[in-house]
Parts: sequence; C-alpha cells; structure tokens
Amino acid sequence: ERILRLEAEMAKAPAEMKPLMHAILGHWYWQFFEHNRWRFLQRTPTAEPPGADILTWDLARILSEIDRQFSAALSDEKSLQAQPIALFEALLTKATMPDACRPTLFDFLAHEALKFYQAGEQAGAKAADAFVLEAESPIFGTTDEFLRWVPDTGDEVSPLFKGVKLLQKLVAFHRNDREPTALLDAELARLSFAKEQSVGEAKTARAIAAYRRIAEEWADHEASALARHVWATLLREEGDFVEARKVAQQGAGAHPRSPGGRLCANLVKEIEALELAISTERVWNAPWPAIEVAYRNANKVWFRAIPQDYEALLKRRTWSPESVDDDLRKALLAAAPAQAWSAALPPTPDYQTRVEATAVPQDLKPGFYFVLASLREDFREGDNIISAAPVWVSDLALVTRSRMNDNLLDGFVLRAGGGEPVAGAS
Repeated sequence: ERILRLEAEMAKAPAEMKPLMHAILGHWYWQFFEHNRWRFLQRTPTAEPPGADILTWDLARILSEIDRQFSAALSDEKSLQAQPIALFEALLTKATMPDACRPTLFDFLAHEALKFYQAGEQAGAKAADAFVLEAESPIFGTTDEFLRWVPDTGDEVSPLFKGVKLLQKLVAFHRNDREPTALLDAELARLSFAKEQSVGEAKTARAIAAYRRIAEEWADHEASALARHVWATLLREEGDFVEARKVAQQGAGAHPRSPGGRLCANLVKEIEALELAISTERVWNAPWPAIEVAYRNANKVWFRAIPQDYEALLKRRTWSPESVDDDLRKALLAAAPAQAWSAALPPTPDYQTRVEATAVPQDLKPGFYFVLASLREDFREGDNIISAAPVWVSDLALVTRSRMNDNLLDGFVLRAGGGEPVAGAS
C-alpha cells in the first residue's frame, strides 16, 4: 500500500525531492521482498515477463525494480554532488560519523545503493556468466590502479559490477579533495566491499596489504585507526594474535578518541581477555582421570570440590546435570568445599587458547560433587571466570543397554577397578 501511494506522490513531487524518494522507494521494495522472501524464492520465471502487479513478480523482477529505484536516485550525479547532506538532516537519522565522511547527497545515496548491491539476496538471481569479483583484480589495488581499472565482463547488469562502478565514481569524486576524509571513507567502503564480495586464494593477503597501506599512508588521519581495526581483525582471524594486538594498540594509541581508535582498544581487550573452561570424566576412580583446563591469558587455576545432595537436586524442576542456574551458582560459591587445590598453568604469550591436563585429588569421599575452577583464588565473580563440572566419585561402573521393543533400560552394576558384578545393587 505505501509503495503504491509513494509512487503516486512522486509524479507530483518537486524534482529536488525525487532522488531521496527513489531511494526510499527502493528500500520499501527491498523490505517488501524481505517480508515475502520465501514466496519470491519459490517462484520460477514465467514465459511472459511479470506485469505491474508486485504480487506476481519473481525474484529477478523484484531485484531489478530495487536496482531501478536506486539507479534513478543516482541518475543526476552532478546535481547530487552539489547538494550538502546537511540540507537533508531533518530526514536522516543522526549519524555517528561526521558529515565530512559523506558530505553530499550523492555520497549518502551511493552508500545506500551499495548496501543493496552487496546484499546476499543477489546470489539467487545470478546469470550463468555472472561477473566475478576476483581478489587479484585492482579492487584491492592503489587508488590510481582502482580508478584505471575497466572490468572485462559481459554481465554489466550484475549488482557486483554496478557496485564496482559506483565505488569508482565515489573515489573519483573525492580524489582531489583538499580535505581527505570523504576520500578515505570511500576507500574504506571499497575495501569492505572487496573483502566481502571478492573470491580467490589471495583474498585475505590482498585485504591485509590494502588496509595496511591505508593505515600507514594516512597515519595522521583518524581514518587510519578504522583501517588498523580491520587489518588487526584479519590478522586475528588468521591466528596471528600477537601481531593483531600490536596493530590494534597502535591504532588505539594514535587516535584514542576516534571511532576507529575505540574499536582498536576493544579489540586489544578481546585479545587480552581471560578464558577458562574445564572438562573431565563424569565418574572419578582409579586410575584417576585429569581435569582438562582450556584457558588463555592466565598462569594459575584454583579448584574447589563442592559436595551436593543429588537426590535433592533431582527434585528441582529447572535442574539438569549439565546446567547451573543462578540460585545453584550462588549456593555453590557460598558453600564450604570438601577439598580445595590449585595448579600452575604454562603462560600463553601467543594469546591463543591452550589445553592443559591437571591432576585431581585421590582422597575425596564417594558422592556427587560440583568441581569449580576459578582464575582467582577467592572465587569472586567480578573480573574473573568460573567454570563448573559435575562429577561422581565412585568405585562403581554402569554398563547399560536399551531394549527398544520392551521400552526398557537394563544392564550391569560393576566394580570399576576389576569389573566384578555387584550383587543386589539398586
């Protein structure tokens, strides 16, 4: 309904308003598709092209209409490039970045169109000879290399191809700006587009090199911190946590109050964050098992074995052996342990998760326990991680079998050490 009404109003609207109205209409068509995605994905193309009724359109038709609206919004580039975005602030949600990043209506509308051109929905309507964005292409090259690039394709209606051409227009528009903020924003948008949409074995290496080039060439500009954040994130994804931390620290230190600087500082905190999780066998007896400690950025772990009444736990409606709710967690932390011990952990200078096997006490009385592990001796919950594992200390072993036909569960109760059956066990 609103699509039809807006289309009717556009016929009467002043020319100055039509670019934004086309963009709004493109978004509304996009939203209509997203709300009815399953219908469009189930429809096959018909012999005759779909008519004017949106309710009969197939996937290709709805996507081409969205493209048409964004293309119409950007049709008068020179006029759009002359209109400061500040003139339209009453229509726009207040930005988190300064207007200098996207100073004109052209910048705003171009980035709106780019969101559509790289949306995942496009994959469902690709042509057989669809344009492929190769990572080895100039998409990750220098500014000059990118602007000289003429992609060789027969699929000029491809959303990816249109996205590349639009990015070239954005970069060229700001190439000779006296103040480089808008150019750097366009360049970072180009690299983000390439990182998400390109294919090829060299993709990650090319992306890292491109973000590094931006960060180092424009080190005095706060946009370099945004480049460093992505650069460091890619290094972390490749497993190089040490170099990722170093790159992010430089971004946070150079431009601490900028958005990129804050992102870098957050990434450093993530890399330096504590990590702890324990796992062990469910039943402890000789030969005694170990507790496997998965950890990061710690050099010691403390344990407590807290005895619990298993029958009472079973009566709690919300409890299962695999869960610890808030009430049980508080009770366990407040309870006196049957035994407490600690273990040294080898350091993790590479900031990677390490798994270390630690010994368990061999003199716990038979019964049910929660074994708690903490990175602080006082087991306080602030600035700490606590992990728990349920454990039986018992010299019994169960060998069970399920008889599906009789809907029965039976088996044997044995001595764990030697395998002798235990007569009369219940």
